[in-house]
Amino acid sequence: MRKAAFFAFLVVLFLLPADGSAATPSEPSRKQRIAALPEEERKWLTEFVEPIILPDEEKLFLELTQPHHREMFKKEFWERREREGLAAPLGPGYRQRYEHLRDVAATQYDGLTSDAGRLVVRRGEPAAVDTLETCDGVLKQVEVWTYRSSVGRPTQHVFYRPGYGAQRKLWSPGLGDAALIQPAACVISLQELCLPPGVAASGAANPGDSPCSQPGVGTKRCGEAGCRFARIAEEIRSRHGDTIAELAQLSKPPAVSTEGLDLLRQRLASVPNSDAKPLEVSNSGIVPAANVQTAPAVPAAPPAAPAKELSKKERLAAMPEDDRKWLTEYVAPIIQPEEEALYLQLTEPHQRETFKEAFWARREKATYQPPLGPGYRHRYEELRRLADEKYDGWRNDAGRMVVRWGEPASIE
Repeated sequence: MRKAAFFAFLVVLFLLPADGSAATPSEPSRKQRIAALPEEERKWLTEFVEPIILPDEEKLFLELTQPHHREMFKKEFWERREREGLAAPLGPGYRQRYEHLRDVAATQYDGLTSDAGRLVVRRGEPAAVDTLETCDGVLKQVEVWTYRSSVGRPTQHVFYRPGYGAQRKLWSPGLGDAALIQPAACVISLQELCLPPGVAASGAANPGDSPCSQPGVGTKRCGEAGCRFARIAEEIRSRHGDTIAELAQLSKPPAVSTEGLDLLRQRLASVPNSDAKPLEVSNSGIVPAANVQTAPAVPAAPPAAPAKELSKKERLAAMPEDDRKWLTEYVAPIIQPEEEALYLQLTEPHQRETFKEAFWARREKATYQPPLGPGYRHRYEELRRLADEKYDGWRNDAGRMVVRWGEPASIE
């Protein structure tokens, strides 16, 4: 029962519209309103300003039908973000600065859809980036990004690369310490980076059989830099607990006041108010209801049939190839039915990336028995390789057993 409730919550989290409301049957849906926009306006909304527009602003923009009203909206949109006294990167000149941030996100921070690029577009470039090169061999390629504020302490975020040269990923405590530690390192938690020199690390599950148990190994923890990094990670944990709430930074627009938005709504004659006719959907698109009523009378068309629920096959066909293979091949042996059902409903790349991070984090908890537990996502890759090379392939009985349970301790 708890599992069903948990996945129901995830469905709401991923699929509820940004403003928290669902369209009523009598109103055009968000998708229909977007489809009715001219292409240039649609790209402005769904691509150019998508990272920074607020739900109330998007809602108003989608209600506008006249080009000059949309231009008025855009003018005030940038003016709200260029007022004096706003925290960086907002403030005077933000319109041009935003274009620059999109450029550097695309060219220097792994692209506009990556974790690093999305944070840069929303928060600006970090004031400082510490790459912790002295921790190579203990930590993965990690970076500490520092954002300074005119008031209060600086805010720090941790990025890591899952593999050498891979795109940066924003770390959240809910992903576990193992996401940041090299699989071969002699530590299993970040707290161990602060142990005094000479104190043995806990290392692997069977320390007596591990190189980590050898004398002197306890000193190889990258020194003060490693301990300082552990404190930063603990500070992030103090903000959010052991959750993935840190990842919300990637989808959170910069905070600006929407005061005056209602006044703008009143000034724009094409925006429906409480006394005006709502927009309706006709065969030719979205039109004001008043126009529908004054059209020549024609026999009423039968009500449109409700949209058919997409089948699993149709949802899979609509996915990008990499995401489809991840679901149907790579994690097929271990994904739960409820997880698969939720994944098939996700439509945005960042939603699927957030799902994957949570997918592995659920399996990397320290209390789980092998092959689960810290470092499982990397162990799973190795088990897949062994299943294909030594155990008849992952689709056969032996291979599937190895992928799910690990290699046997012995074979007679």
